[in-house]
Amino acid sequence: MCEMDNLGHERLALPPASNATRRNFLTGCREAAVGLASLSLGVCAGRLSALAQADSVVSSDNRALIADLETRLPALLSQSPNVPAVSMALVADAKLLWRGAFGVKDRTNKQLVDPATVFEAGSVSKTVFAYAVLKLCEKGKLDLDTPLVKYAPDRPIEGDSRLDRITPRMVLSHTGGFQNWRSTKEPLSIHFTPGERWSYSGEGYSWLQSVLTHVAGHVNRKGDGGRRTEIAQRCSPTSARPCKET
Repeated sequence: MCEMDNLGHERLALPPASNATRRNFLTGCREAAVGLASLSLGVCAGRLSALAQADSVVSSDNRALIADLETRLPALLSQSPNVPAVSMALVADAKLLWRGAFGVKDRTNKQLVDPATVFEAGSVSKTVFAYAVLKLCEKGKLDLDTPLVKYAPDRPIEGDSRLDRITPRMVLSHTGGFQNWRSTKEPLSIHFTPGERWSYSGEGYSWLQSVLTHVAGHVNRKGDGGRRTEIAQRCSPTSARPCKET
């Protein structure tokens, strides 16, 4: 969410430092349309940031937001011992306006991060995978509302007819009913009627990935269904430029 400063400018309302987990921080920043990644090694308020567009192109509102981020992110890091670094980008109208990197790569050598530092993507990769799924939908190879069992013979669980209701749309929106991850104590199962409510699920995405390999004709559970090359061709690996649409 956002708040107003004493000059009447809108700025990010970040969570208290005691609650500054990666997920809470992302939640507090979502309305500003920014991306963030973090590590868990130590903390230092080193910083490196720069405008990616000419200053005249950046609106006054975005300049105020950038100035606020450049002040508040190092301050938040200094109060968060479990988050040593963040890398953030501000994108508007499919253009990279600003990118910044704050903190250290390693608490021992104090080497600073920079905009090219590689962070663990974690579940941010789900966004890229969702893009691949939607491109298959555009090509007519997949339908968001057709049950996944129609596309591949594999059934991740047996004896539950609710599996036949789960669609790509439900999986992408975390409403399919699976738990996040199975375990020896909690085998994979459907915990509610698909589509009725939300519950974050990596298992759902894993099943959709398996189905995608069948749809793309690359049945290899360790593979990517041929989507990695296509996505890489549209995105720059050396900068934060948005992907090119086709």
